[in-house]
Amino acid sequence: MGFRMIQQHWDEFWQQGYITTFGLPLVNNYTGKLRELWEEIFSNLDSGTELLDLATGNGAIPCIAYSTLKKANKFANICAIDRAKIPASIPASPEINEAREHIHFFGDSSCEELIFPDNKFDLITSQFGIEYSEWKQSLPEAHRVLKPGGECHFFCHCDRSALIISTQSDLEVYESALEEMKIFEHAINFTKNFQSIGETKLACTTTLNNAVNCLQAKHKGHDLCQIIVNETSQQLKRLNSTSAELVRESLETIRKSFRAAQGRQKDMLSAALSKKDVTYISQFARDIGFDKVKAVDFSQDGDLVGVYISLTK
Repeated sequence: MGFRMIQQHWDEFWQQGYITTFGLPLVNNYTGKLRELWEEIFSNLDSGTELLDLATGNGAIPCIAYSTLKKANKFANICAIDRAKIPASIPASPEINEAREHIHFFGDSSCEELIFPDNKFDLITSQFGIEYSEWKQSLPEAHRVLKPGGECHFFCHCDRSALIISTQSDLEVYESALEEMKIFEHAINFTKNFQSIGETKLACTTTLNNAVNCLQAKHKGHDLCQIIVNETSQQLKRLNSTSAELVRESLETIRKSFRAAQGRQKDMLSAALSKKDVTYISQFARDIGFDKVKAVDFSQDGDLVGVYISLTK
């Protein structure tokens, strides 16, 4: 189940200021039943609780913890770690910014080697995070730093979820656009020959148009396909009023961002748990000393979202 993440892509993603892995669609943090699940867990905590969030990103779950406790006039010592570099500040709502000021962030810190002493935390959480780690190392570490009677609540990607199915479809588009049809290579080559005349420019134009047509035919109606085509087209239209060099730089930046998104989605796909994985994790948790173990599918708005794993020491 373990794999090597492309850390650079995640460093760059969190530096953009997103609070969740879903970016702009959830710019103000998780919503719906998923948020309600976390709010219920945090509302039952006592003041002074020691809480640790694993693979936290920019702190989505700790922010929910802080806001939930604040409404109940409670407080907690909230620590949050991530292997990626965590920005000191992000462009976010006042609620999120206030919460982040009360969270102790530790970047460049892995789940497999926790920097905390034994028996420190009452509660350990993770949302779409711990499954990116090596379970054989991270789960014993979570058990080590958890107090007797403490709980772990992990919400993980699973390979049957609507999100993972959508991700598989997106990766097929990325593969076609970036590697098979080489849309951006052809677009950049077109900018280099934009001022040319005759057969050279005609050949570049024909090659680019063929690549775009092939991409659209192969992934007809796919939103990501249309986004890639539109982004490329918008940049090429700038050639009428902008230097070819600046357009090429923009195309390179866009290509880099799509490659980074492709890398993150590959990580997500690799991290998603199968039923066999969940069975293994549940048994492994018992073997290393967790007293109570539960793993259940979790759905929201009629779609399977992931698997919810709860453990008690």
